[in-house]
Amino acid sequence: MKIINDSFKQLVNVKIELDGVEYKNTYAEDIDIDSTNLQEEFLEHSKRYAYYATLATTAEDRHQRRIEELTHLRAKIDVEIRIKRDAMIAQNPKFKMSEPMILNEILSDSRYQKKLMEMQAARQLSIILQAAPYAFSQRKDMLIALGKVSDGSMSSPRVQEGREQQVRNMFAARAVVSQPIIDIPVPDDLDATNLPPEGELVDFTPPEVAAPMNSRRRSPKTS
Repeated sequence: MKIINDSFKQLVNVKIELDGVEYKNTYAEDIDIDSTNLQEEFLEHSKRYAYYATLATTAEDRHQRRIEELTHLRAKIDVEIRIKRDAMIAQNPKFKMSEPMILNEILSDSRYQKKLMEMQAARQLSIILQAAPYAFSQRKDMLIALGKVSDGSMSSPRVQEGREQQVRNMFAARAVVSQPIIDIPVPDDLDATNLPPEGELVDFTPPEVAAPMNSRRRSPKTS
């Protein structure tokens, strides 16, 4: 796991510089969850999501602008080469420059090479940051799941087993107090997922036991 984390940090903790402004990048650390302090993680999540989503949008905008700049520069260099070619043909009619030769001149131009590197760097940064909003959406789902586990609404198998044992104890206690002669069986397929809210009293007396007891309560006293 440590190797994966270290590799992830190397991939995403790159320098974020947009239009001459360098932004803090602790992406690998911010995407982590401290399960021992979920309240703080919930409070900070929205700010982290907004920060990296804004950076992602800004990075993609810069990437598109670099593409446009590269396209315009290529057209400019193409015109310059053709003007130069026509001037040379005017001086020497035997001079020839094919389309592949013109393309090679464009691609080897130092201005084009510099702008191409800028566009590629912008593209790489945009790709890294575009994954951030999706990653933080997954982080939100994980926070919600951890919150449910911590408050017991999504019980782990051990917690579930404990709740079932509590209900079995309630059955046993009810059998002893209300009808000590009759053995009230505890269901083997007891499901503790739909238990009543804590503190609510529920009558677990079986129908065959409850009916005679209710009839005795309603019968008038005899003198």
